[in-house]
Amino acid sequence: MILALLLACARPAPVVNPVVVPPWRVVVPVPFNHDLFVDSGGAGAHFRMVEWADLSVGPWNVMSLQGSPDALDLAGVHRLPVGASGRSLVLVTAGYGGLDSKGVAAEGEIVYADDRRQTFRFLVGEHAWPAWAGASGRGADVLVLGKNAGGDTLTASVRELPLSFPGEEIREVAFSGRAGLNLYLLGMTVNAGGFGASPAADEAIPEGYRFPVPLALAELPGQAPAALHGRVIVDGEDLKFESGKQAKFWGVNLVGRGALPAVERAASVAQGLAARGFNLVRLHHIDSEATLLNPRRLEVGQPLASPEALDRLDRFHAALRDHGVYSFVEMWTQRGFVEGEGVPGPVGVPVGNKYVGYAWPEWREAQKAWFKAVWDRKNPYTGVKYADDPAVAFVELSNENSVLVAWSSGALERLPVVHRRKFDALWNAWLKEKYGSDGAISAAWAGSVHPGLDPGETLAIGTIAREPAQRSRTEVFPTRRAADLTEFYAGLERSYYAEMAAFVRELGFTAPLVCGTAMGVPIADRQLGACDVIDTHAYWDPIGESTSFNDTSLLSDSSRWLERLAVCHAGKPCTLSEINTSWPNRYAHEAPLTWATIAARQGFDAVLWFAWSHDDIRDLPDGPNGALDIEGRTSADVQMWSAGEVFRRLEPAFWSYTRWWSDAALQRDLAEPSSLPIPQTIGVRSWLQERIRVDFGETPSGETLAPHFSIPGSVHDNVSWSPGRLVIDSPTVKAVVGSATPTKDSPNPTWLRVRNDTSVAVSLVSLLPGSEAFHGTWLLTAVGRTDRVGSLWSRGVPGMLVLGAGPAQLERLAGFIHMPGFYPQNGQWLAPDRTPAAPFWVPKTSFGADLDLDSGSPQILLTTSP
Repeated sequence: MILALLLACARPAPVVNPVVVPPWRVVVPVPFNHDLFVDSGGAGAHFRMVEWADLSVGPWNVMSLQGSPDALDLAGVHRLPVGASGRSLVLVTAGYGGLDSKGVAAEGEIVYADDRRQTFRFLVGEHAWPAWAGASGRGADVLVLGKNAGGDTLTASVRELPLSFPGEEIREVAFSGRAGLNLYLLGMTVNAGGFGASPAADEAIPEGYRFPVPLALAELPGQAPAALHGRVIVDGEDLKFESGKQAKFWGVNLVGRGALPAVERAASVAQGLAARGFNLVRLHHIDSEATLLNPRRLEVGQPLASPEALDRLDRFHAALRDHGVYSFVEMWTQRGFVEGEGVPGPVGVPVGNKYVGYAWPEWREAQKAWFKAVWDRKNPYTGVKYADDPAVAFVELSNENSVLVAWSSGALERLPVVHRRKFDALWNAWLKEKYGSDGAISAAWAGSVHPGLDPGETLAIGTIAREPAQRSRTEVFPTRRAADLTEFYAGLERSYYAEMAAFVRELGFTAPLVCGTAMGVPIADRQLGACDVIDTHAYWDPIGESTSFNDTSLLSDSSRWLERLAVCHAGKPCTLSEINTSWPNRYAHEAPLTWATIAARQGFDAVLWFAWSHDDIRDLPDGPNGALDIEGRTSADVQMWSAGEVFRRLEPAFWSYTRWWSDAALQRDLAEPSSLPIPQTIGVRSWLQERIRVDFGETPSGETLAPHFSIPGSVHDNVSWSPGRLVIDSPTVKAVVGSATPTKDSPNPTWLRVRNDTSVAVSLVSLLPGSEAFHGTWLLTAVGRTDRVGSLWSRGVPGMLVLGAGPAQLERLAGFIHMPGFYPQNGQWLAPDRTPAAPFWVPKTSFGADLDLDSGSPQILLTTSP
């Protein structure tokens, strides 16, 4: 991730003079490309550097070092001046190719302003990110040079960067290293005394306050035990319980060790999740050696799954069940194999053994054996088998694992050669069964610009090649040949899903089955209809090794994520098992209410946040452990109950719009598969007023139907949207998200007015869904950004550098809420654990009540007379 971030900056660009941006100053003559954000850890100060730069040296914007790794040549020409005054921070990353061993590939010297010198070693490959050290044969490390934590040598590390602020004044840095090594350098210097300066108002949290939310919360109206209403069943496009009650799930992913809390903490974790309104947990990535997989499984007498870890799973599932939280279980996602486990070619397969199961029966049998070892058991703490437990709401067969998508993206051709050859053999066998001879294939594939088979291609020895990509090859790769290859891969997917579904049903599971993940590629998404439920994932502005972070509002650029959700099949329930907005995004607080609103209007049956935690769940988190963690992200955490109620209470859109994908349409679009199964002209209002569905049958007229643009109002039209602003105005839920300024298309809701200069997420939710307006108890939640001291990240390029230190701070909203016609008798600030703190008098006028947002707490209970 870090290498991707830094290498993205290393591109040819003209050298320009340095630009001074107080309080930060870049002192190397380099081009400015992106934003770098650095928060200092001193005295609570918050700093942002609004430009960052890479050193432009040579045709590739890198320093190509020569020399031996065993000799330190400080007399070399590769010296980076980093300033004559101020305190400095230098980031260094290396990219290399073809190095046959790990070890010291570069050494250097730091020269401080007082002429002190410090040597360091740069260990290439010791901490390389897998994405770079894997198939590409490249690796990376990052070294941060600054205030020394002790000793005379600094060592590269990507997980524990030695960012000690304010650092020391560095005059220059010199390097030498092995031939073929490329170094990318970033030099940053803060002006002397700069750490005491205040940041620009629009770049920092003004007077942010700490509000660390503990795991244990005082409960609001909750749900009954998970088995009370019976099993989850499919009813057309809806999910219901056996009792007839609608099944609607607001959930969260628990990842890795976070899904297997210690025995003594199982009940408290379950209670904390339920108190936030979650009634579904997806147990994700629990099949690695760090979780359920037994590291000693190859030893005689050792089971496949760890007995101790299974006990934690059983206790936690029982605790979730008792607190009204259902379980979403998976067949496998991270299961790894080694030689000796009976599967061909285990080395070099992507995490989760993606794609190979489509080719090898041995891999499919291994998947079945794993699922049977984990889930085909009686839970001693519930007294029932998992297959018979109504609290198991879903079973997922395959996560983000489509051979069709892998083909179109090129991922299939990055598998080890043994697996590519297996696909080749299956492809030739498929052709032989369909056509029988080379002549029949040539006749079927011949076109105006292509004779059919290429020279050397023949069924006799199985040499007819698979097209390695699906993009725009019609001029050299005939449509009929591409259609056959698509049919071949689609057949593999259908067969795989059918086999796995039959196996799960044979074990007695009756919970709705999820085949895999709809990715917006219609040819692939069509295969998912073999299961009961269609599932998809959606993220806004994620930080990753291959994704760019842009720090923009999802409300202002809706098409980039709304279109991604257009995958629900007509006539089937639809779930959204992974959603989130990356924490560093300054508009991330808009996400809970926004995602909840769209999911409700689109008729999704389940929404699951990704993720609560990727690590052990903490009792009192001081900030997020990752860019996608909800735990420790105060602005998201305190909204979860209210957002869940928005999802449950808002009715689905009254109208629907269906996009038909007939066989003819799929073949026509084969050369360039659409990632969007609906026209991009559908606007936000249609998403609020129409449920978007896809259908793979024929339309009544044989043509694609046009969307509706003039839609009559309905009783459900209680949501409005304009660029940058979302408003909810239902009888028991009021909310303003984004800009506090009303617009013609997005007016203020009744009895809720917000005045604030920054982006907000303010909601007013009745604690009793059936209560009348103006009466009962209401929860007011008002939040802005969450930020954390010491974070380091960059806009426009991939990668998260440093999470920073806690505790997280919540933006203090400097405005007020006016509630016309609403006269609460009293209010109570809520403490971080949601217990009432100090009661207060609510100022009233003849037109309603007023509340100052500058409270020091984002949550208030308001009570009126019955």
